[in-house]
Amino acid sequence: MNRGTIQLSFNFIVTIILAVTLLGLGILILRQLVGGAEEIKLELDQQTEQHLAALLEQGQQIAIPFSTQTVARGRSHLFGVGVLNSGGEGLFEVSVELAKGVREDDTEMTPQQLAQLQQFAWLRYERNAFPLGHSERRSVPVLVSVPKNAPSGTYIFNVRVLSNGQPYDTVKKIYVVVP
Repeated sequence: MNRGTIQLSFNFIVTIILAVTLLGLGILILRQLVGGAEEIKLELDQQTEQHLAALLEQGQQIAIPFSTQTVARGRSHLFGVGVLNSGGEGLFEVSVELAKGVREDDTEMTPQQLAQLQQFAWLRYERNAFPLGHSERRSVPVLVSVPKNAPSGTYIFNVRVLSNGQPYDTVKKIYVVVP
């Protein structure tokens, strides 16, 4: 065996060891970044829950903290809707619908344009009725996903809560600004 072959083999082994070490470090750093992002998301969810609890403790029957958000096309945002039952036991239901769209030039979208936008899945939330006893609270997450072809502007969603089939409190609004 000649000396050049042994040196080439040794260099190859050192290169493999360095590559595996760097790959391991890269995976470790990636896990820390992803783990950190998950912790931030949980904190934001806790922050929303804390704001909901504070608003409901003030006596609001329906509360939506952070009701205005800027959401890019193809992205989504999770809104929290808090319901406090200030009456007797009842069956509650949340309803959310796209009510109005205003373009960047402050012109309103026509009902036909809004109807075309509604054929996409803008909203995801629990539509089933839920029971609440006296002074009980419930948070209902509402996911608003902006379609990729949505025109720039502000979209206004009406949030209604029904108690035993009857309107409960006033209609609340969610504002989604699409840049």
